[in-house]
Amino acid sequence: MVRYIGFRNGFVQRLTIGLSTVLMVGLTLPTFADEESARKLLDATQTLVTEAESDSAAIRLGKIGTIRKNFKLIDVELSDVEGAPKEQLEKEVKALKARTDKLAASGEVNDATAAVESFIAAAKESLDNPDTLERHLKDAEANLKKPDVRKALGEAKVTSFTKQIAALRKASVAQQHDRGIEQLKESLGRLEESWPDTKKAIEGDSESDRNSAIQSFSGRDYQLIEKILVWMPADDDEAKPLIAKFKSLRDPFEQAVAKIKGGEVSERLKRDWDSYLNEYQDWEQETKPATFEQMQKEQSEATSNLGAPKTVALARRATAFLKGSVEENEELKPLMVDARVKSIVGQVVGLRVAAFKKLTGFADSILKEAEATKLNQSGRDRLERFVDSDLRLALEGSSEQAALQERGQKLIEKFDKAAGGSAAEKDHKYEELVKKAQADWPGMLQKYSPKDGFDPAAAASWKGKVIHFAGVSNRLGWDYQPADYDFAMDINGSPVAGRYSPAVQAEVKKVLAETGKDVLPEESYDVVAVVGGPCKIKRRVNREGTVTVEGVKANVEAESWEPVDAVLVNIVALRCGPVAVAVDASSPAAAGKGGGTVGSGSGWHYGKWLTLVLGLLAGGLALIKANFAPLVSLPQVQQVRAKLGEENLGKIGVLLALWGLFGLINGFFFYGLLISGTLFAAGLFAGSDVLVALKILQPAWVEKAKPFGTIIGLACAGAAILQLVTGGMLFII
Repeated sequence: MVRYIGFRNGFVQRLTIGLSTVLMVGLTLPTFADEESARKLLDATQTLVTEAESDSAAIRLGKIGTIRKNFKLIDVELSDVEGAPKEQLEKEVKALKARTDKLAASGEVNDATAAVESFIAAAKESLDNPDTLERHLKDAEANLKKPDVRKALGEAKVTSFTKQIAALRKASVAQQHDRGIEQLKESLGRLEESWPDTKKAIEGDSESDRNSAIQSFSGRDYQLIEKILVWMPADDDEAKPLIAKFKSLRDPFEQAVAKIKGGEVSERLKRDWDSYLNEYQDWEQETKPATFEQMQKEQSEATSNLGAPKTVALARRATAFLKGSVEENEELKPLMVDARVKSIVGQVVGLRVAAFKKLTGFADSILKEAEATKLNQSGRDRLERFVDSDLRLALEGSSEQAALQERGQKLIEKFDKAAGGSAAEKDHKYEELVKKAQADWPGMLQKYSPKDGFDPAAAASWKGKVIHFAGVSNRLGWDYQPADYDFAMDINGSPVAGRYSPAVQAEVKKVLAETGKDVLPEESYDVVAVVGGPCKIKRRVNREGTVTVEGVKANVEAESWEPVDAVLVNIVALRCGPVAVAVDASSPAAAGKGGGTVGSGSGWHYGKWLTLVLGLLAGGLALIKANFAPLVSLPQVQQVRAKLGEENLGKIGVLLALWGLFGLINGFFFYGLLISGTLFAAGLFAGSDVLVALKILQPAWVEKAKPFGTIIGLACAGAAILQLVTGGMLFII
């Protein structure tokens, strides 16, 4: 039985087991270890080689991979073949390998040449389109930088391609310049011709004529000229008079528009900005930053926002406002000459500068404390979240953000180096130790002569005897409360509680520290233990009952931890994941109480509550999308819907769908299927409009799904509630 313990341990373990199983089956099924099988494989491989010699590059590449795998399988088949048959087959294999190597080598050169030539040819066809041409040339350059491509082509051919790329760029610049001058002249001519009528309409009494004239004058020609001036050199002799002529039209146009529309637009901008006042009001009162110590002990909105959530909200809102309402607003650009518009924009810019200044100081304070702290693994991980997430979100758009993140990253790297390497290096260490533990365990197990048939119900007769459990699961945190135990399981319904001997405990702690893990996997324990006396351990108990409230009967479920009798065993040898350790069962090192609870945590407590929140949220969004009357008629729902908008609700739905997909992958599409599957479906339905806009979903699919929206939403919410009342055990479905 599998339980959820998070991506870091559970997912990696299950992924490793899954891949190992696939590889084992895939490599063993075709193996027959005889001459006949080897001959059949060789004949099939020869056919593949012959076909590959005349295939296209893409098909050939795939076949070469299959051919080389077949060579390895043939070697396995020949392991039990002897004499002349083996020599003949090996001779044919050698010849076939030579053909394959030659095919691969020639194919690499041809493929590399063809790829670069195709990009250059596409660039030549795009001389009239500089953006497309540059994209093709960059693709060609990227290919030429690859070591395998350079090796296949040779330096002479690489140099030749490089010269062609440079020549095309030069030709494009010249052609772009000539065409740009021509376009400037044409567009300026039309603007000059239309300016008198435009000016008259702007200054006239008709609002519709004024708006039409402004829109027309600032349209295609106006925008095209601005784009050309971005790349056209200002000191170009041909461009200088044209640029001056455009400014002589643009300046009076912008001033005239600003005079008419400046007041209206400035008022609209002010209303837009003031509408977010509730998000950041009283931000000046946030004067004390979060401490690094506090950030390690609690997870809250305040600590994730450097101790200043309102200031962070101000900075982020100001950045979004300036980007959406100013920087990306083409209609506003002509109005920036108006003092009223400038005042509003300047006010927001000033607030953002002040917010960034405060947040930069807070971040500096937190980093100074972290630098003065002797980090442990937990502190290191919190610092990483601070650097990668908290700083990224709080200081987006700040010039100080990168330097602060770099400072924190150096501290993380320093810790990783002292603690045995980065997360990737520790994962590699973990995998190595798993292999070593598997290899060392049989020899360790030979130290003992364990008794079979241990029965906890007759524990008194087993006291002091050595027993062995193989391939069992540690049920601490699931069926049993950890307390001061390291291991727990049932045998024929009777509880067994285990404590690591000091030497085992020390080895577990050492390995977890080396690999950067918090707990061992909860499955596949091999345990050697000495039977002790009776003890008490708390078992999780779920009860169902009926209560009557105001004359109405209702079924209720309750969960509690209740003490039960158990048999205590002292664990003297253990193999689990990266750990393999054994001590003499009669030595002092094997005696005594193992300290602490290192085995399995109780992460499911967090999982079921998080699942409840996410499930209800996704279910609610799906029901809102389906216009489920009992829900959408609520005033609170209407307010949320109006404030966030349909697009933002859809984006939240997409994020929840991704969370559900992650859960499906993390559970190998089996464990947690009901929870993750309904979350994925509800999020997908809620975010369907966003996914259609991104061209990920087809509109026709969404239309077909609409009648099922209510069912999907209710199913998701129901699964989340069931997950809670079952105590998190629904993840096994």
